[in-house]
Amino acid sequence: MFDSLRQDITHAVRGLIKSPGFAAASLVTLALGIGATSAIFSVVKAVLITPLPYAAPERTVQIFTKWISFEKTWIADQEVVDFRNMSQTMTAIGAWNSGQQNLTGDGEPIRVGVGFVTANLFDVLGVRPILGRAIAVQEDVPNGAQVVVLGYPIWQSRYGGDPNVVGRTVMINDVPAQVIGVMPEGFRLPTDFNDEAAQPTEMWRPMGWDMRELSRNHGYYAVATLAPGQTASSATEELRAMTKRRSRPRCGGPWVGT
Repeated sequence: MFDSLRQDITHAVRGLIKSPGFAAASLVTLALGIGATSAIFSVVKAVLITPLPYAAPERTVQIFTKWISFEKTWIADQEVVDFRNMSQTMTAIGAWNSGQQNLTGDGEPIRVGVGFVTANLFDVLGVRPILGRAIAVQEDVPNGAQVVVLGYPIWQSRYGGDPNVVGRTVMINDVPAQVIGVMPEGFRLPTDFNDEAAQPTEMWRPMGWDMRELSRNHGYYAVATLAPGQTASSATEELRAMTKRRSRPRCGGPWVGT
């Protein structure tokens, strides 16, 4: 068997040497095939195989709104506040949106995906920093403290996994910000698995909503923890009832949370 295998390999190598063009095309095709397979497996592994990096994913739901002309849209800051105050099926609701900011100093300037989060979001997801702490309520206010929580990959690549990074000042969009924590390896926001998968968030900063003057801008994502005994279906029905009561006088058509 081994003699036959050796002969086949020798014959194949000689054939490739005699036809360098065909050999190059074969190698490129093989490389593309391996690369595509690896990429597909990475996506399948991250989305379908690897468990979600949250404490209780079976009790964690994402909230969307639905309008007559839009099957599935973002949620508004006022809605998040109202749902927090009115819901009986959900014990906590956190929100976020994302953007890109420049990280400078300590190396070459880089463009980084940043999640702007409510102070309770990490608690809602059931994940705590492995170093330092999460964002405090008093920091999640307009013109609040300039603080940042780092993701594990950027902590490793940019700061060499330095355990003393907490308390350090970094420059974000040319503004000094204090590092207050580092999230565990594998942590992602829910949108980093889909909407933001190409450019996932790598740092997280306070949202800073002004509770006295909410924008009602439908530009946020929201996630909630189901109360004991509740399901996504029961929470949806409650949201439908709440949104029907509160939105019909103010807008041109009904919308529901799903």
